[in-house]
Amino acid sequence: MSTSLYQKYRPQRFAELVNQAHVRTTLLNELKQGSTSHAYLFSGPRGVGKTTTARLLARAVNCQNPTEGEPCNECDNCKLITSGRALDVVEIDAASHTGVDNVRENIIENARVAPSQLAMKVFIIDEVHMLSTSAFNALLKTLEEPPKQVIFILATTEIHKLPATIISRCERFQFRKIGYSEMEDRLRDLARREGIMVADEVISAIAKQSEGALRDGESLLGQILSLDDKEISMELASIVMPHTDLREVLGLWTELLRGQLSLAIQRINRLRDEGVLLTEFTKELIDFLRKVLLYRVQDSLSPLEYLDLSNEEVAQVGQLAAKLSPKDISEMIEVFMAAQEQLKDARIIQLPLELAAVKLTGDATDKPIPSVVVPSQPTSPTVKSEPVKHSDTPVAPVDVPVESVKEVPVTAADPMVDQDSKPFSLEQVYEKWNDLLEEMKRLNHALHLTMKVGKVVSVEDNRLIIGFEYQFYQDRLNDAHNRPVLDKAFANVFGIPVIVETVIGSEYALSSSTNSSNIAQPSPDEVANVWELASSTFGNQFTPQGEGDPQ
Repeated sequence: MSTSLYQKYRPQRFAELVNQAHVRTTLLNELKQGSTSHAYLFSGPRGVGKTTTARLLARAVNCQNPTEGEPCNECDNCKLITSGRALDVVEIDAASHTGVDNVRENIIENARVAPSQLAMKVFIIDEVHMLSTSAFNALLKTLEEPPKQVIFILATTEIHKLPATIISRCERFQFRKIGYSEMEDRLRDLARREGIMVADEVISAIAKQSEGALRDGESLLGQILSLDDKEISMELASIVMPHTDLREVLGLWTELLRGQLSLAIQRINRLRDEGVLLTEFTKELIDFLRKVLLYRVQDSLSPLEYLDLSNEEVAQVGQLAAKLSPKDISEMIEVFMAAQEQLKDARIIQLPLELAAVKLTGDATDKPIPSVVVPSQPTSPTVKSEPVKHSDTPVAPVDVPVESVKEVPVTAADPMVDQDSKPFSLEQVYEKWNDLLEEMKRLNHALHLTMKVGKVVSVEDNRLIIGFEYQFYQDRLNDAHNRPVLDKAFANVFGIPVIVETVIGSEYALSSSTNSSNIAQPSPDEVANVWELASSTFGNQFTPQGEGDPQ
């Protein structure tokens, strides 16, 4: 029977522990000084070395020839513990021994018996948070006043479930997740020991997939190494390793930003048909958006080089990210995080992602509801009238005087104008731009994002001209389904109907230093009166006013 990779190369010395220097240093100092505690609590994520450290500690306190606190691994005691034949080292899985009777029999009663083979009796209780309340109460007294030759080592991934009385009686160590670089170094070392060449992209993919759990990474590496005894490529590793092409993530994100809902849903269904795990795809999508968010808020980061994309794709991502605010990106992340939770119980596995795409593109509210034709009905029942009886007696005619009608000139009524309203102008657009964006966001999230990448070119009467760099932004704004929403937003904010026109040109591109919508500087020859007003109010040019403000 073959041994798994993580068992075969389990650390045999404290120095071999990965990324747990704070634990290693403290324990070695205690061992060298002979001041070990009677109870330890190891907490942290799964697969980071808690149980391994507990076994090393059990070996170190019983080693006959320790060196600077490290076990020699050569004496009879070390060999006995390593082989699992030491009666005085008791490992208990609390998940299968939750009751008070198990704790009393396997721990409390056993602790009262002196060690039979070793100097110290060591109890390693894994997943200790699974114990029942009564079991914790039974263990509490023994932890408080343990026998002299007994050491308790408690390990848990959920320390918040432990009673405070238990935590306070232990020396606590918080284990950390394994960093990517440390994980990659460890995986390369194991592959080298096995004599198999593994591509760097495979090592990086395993480290990313493991999410800081070294045991998971070593297990996955062992599975991949079984595919070939000489060389492992990414193509070969993809047979057993869940993997999503990052370019698929980039493609879906781009389609959502452009409002291409149909293409986005087609991509989601194609990925499902190809056997891609949508849970993993969503996880990578969230991780991708997180990196884009970090890029937007940290100017010191290099332009997305850590995303493992080509130079062209890096430029594309940077260009798209520059047009979104950190708030916009965070809202997208929240939508996909909700979809990730829904994927766990979804009967139609792709449905949560499809709904997320609909929500982000705004088509959930864009399409008008078709009107239903209801046949008109009489408001009151028809009453059959009695037949009219005709009289044979003639009726004498009556003379009615006709008065002459004088023609009176009709004066057209003045239009109703709000006395407090101001004429629609560039200044008014500037003042209420943030209000307009918020109203747009309330009515349609996708249109809100589109408006934020536009530049106001000019205002003429009740016509507002907005410039965009790309054609698809103009198409989205001019879409027949979006126009009613656009008109409603302007009417709600400005109180008058506004005609919105769009133009396309590279001069309307937003600079990478801002994600705000901008008011372009109009030409003095074309709109001299508007430019004069803007110059007198804001100076010779418009400067950035903050997120979401026109400039």
